Amino acid sequence: MSFKNSTAIGLRRERIVVQVATPTVDAEGQPINSWATFDTVWARAEFLSGRELEAMQKINSAIALNFTVHYRTDILVTHRVSWRSEFWNIEAILPQENKFDMALICSKVE
Repeated sequence: MSFKNSTAIGLRRERIVVQVATPTVDAEGQPINSWATFDTVWARAEFLSGRELEAMQKINSAIALNFTVHYRTDILVTHRVSWRSEFWNIEAILPQENKFDMALICSKVE
């Protein structure tokens, strides 16, 4: 058994819920998106530093949080994250150098 990634796993102390938009119809018959649970995963949550926010300001000034999760191919930028009773849009998904993890760069849903 290999424990190459055991340090990263130990840093994932937060449970996040990845949600997917499901098209539905409201009471007036208008199409809307309803959010359903896609998966619940362990993550490391890190608020981005001032320097990182400054560098990313060109993309979206509201980017505020990085969730590091185990690498997988089925999480998309069209999904969102629910964490500590708040919702976060996934703005970008970045692979990490170790190839075992990926970063979900998120902005708070207003």
